Amino acid sequence: MLYVYSPQTPGFGDSVSVIRGPGGWWYRSSTEEFLAPCARSGLAGLALSSQLAAWVGLPDRQAS
Repeated sequence: MLYVYSPQTPGFGDSVSVIRGPGGWWYRSSTEEFLAPCARSGLAGLALSSQLAAWVGLPDRQAS
C-alpha cells in the first residue's frame, strides 16, 4: 500500500493498493475505485488527483 498526497495538502491523501482487477493488475484507491491498470501509472495519478481535488476544492486537473 502506498499513501499518496499533494505537498499543498500534506495532511490529506489516499492509500493506493495494487490488486488483480479487470484484465490484469490495477491501482485501486482506498474507496475501492479502480484508478487505472498498472501499465498506465500516469492515468492512475490523474484519476487520483481528480478524486482528491473534489474533496479539497481544488481545480480538476483533467478538466484543463
